[in-house]
Amino acid sequence: IPACALRVAGCTSVVTYHNDSQRTGWNAAENTLTTGNVSPATFGWIATVALDDRIDTQPLVVTNQPIQDQGVHTVVYVGTESNTLYAIDSWSGTVLKTRSLGPPVPRPLGCEDNAPNVGINSTPTIDLRHRSMYVIAYSLVGGTPTYQLHELDLGTLQDKAGSPITISASHNLANGNPFPFDPGVQRQRSALLQSSGNIYAGFASFCDWKQDESRGWLLGWNAGNLGALPANELTDTQPTDKNSFFLSSIWMSGFGVAAEQDGDIFFVTGNSDPDANTYTGNTNIQESVVKFRSDLSGVMDLFTPFNVFGLDQGDTDYGSGGVMIIPDQPGPMPKLAVAAGKDGRMFIIN
Repeated sequence: IPACALRVAGCTSVVTYHNDSQRTGWNAAENTLTTGNVSPATFGWIATVALDDRIDTQPLVVTNQPIQDQGVHTVVYVGTESNTLYAIDSWSGTVLKTRSLGPPVPRPLGCEDNAPNVGINSTPTIDLRHRSMYVIAYSLVGGTPTYQLHELDLGTLQDKAGSPITISASHNLANGNPFPFDPGVQRQRSALLQSSGNIYAGFASFCDWKQDESRGWLLGWNAGNLGALPANELTDTQPTDKNSFFLSSIWMSGFGVAAEQDGDIFFVTGNSDPDANTYTGNTNIQESVVKFRSDLSGVMDLFTPFNVFGLDQGDTDYGSGGVMIIPDQPGPMPKLAVAAGKDGRMFIIN
């Protein structure tokens, strides 16, 4: 964004959380910012834009973007917890377009770990080839909390054909019983991922409440027609009562689900039961870096710290941060990932 604000050539679009699907945050093409032009005289506060609610998403940037009836701009796209999406000129701060995606959900389950409203809670992702933005809005539809996936035109912020879809899912547990996705208890916090021709989203909980019903879900849709991929959730045991404690959420403080160049998907899960060691590595996968197949057909591999139960007991989520896929390195282990959690330990993983 700073290079765009300097009104110089070389500004690069930022179309997904931390710049790429590996979540490196690295702009390998940066050749504009230098110690000469990043100075108090040339680099600093450009404009302030008042929006309608808190922002929990990362702003995204598209260069040379035509906006309906307003010419071509470098545009900052940002969503708020009131379910409002803004298209803002990056040089002047002028609001070019706005779009409401429905009434937000007021403080779900009474959870205070978020703003008074929950609307656009996760960072969207942008497809430059088709000039589309994919965004999930949490809204009241007929008074019921509902997740909807939108494919929006970057120039108008209007829905494209077939959009939006209402998110629903069901997963068969280890005992064969179906377990339905409940949007009233699931929080979609982690940034969206576009990879392998699909859009992916991780789901978590609100304040770890409704722990018998809330689980980590990884859902996906075809980017072309928004058709759903097979549904997966990360706890395959049936709850026995309201004190059954599962979770294994994918929240990562808003960090994005990541993808390797071959399409394999990576994320980190949060805590489960603080009173019983429920980790199995199969029917419950908490406190773990998980490698998942791109078609969502199942877990390929995982890494779990040795003190998984201690992390559960202390609510010391390994999944409070995400996993970054390090660009390929020379030497015998070219493919590495890194993830750190609440206890401050960082793991470099093959």
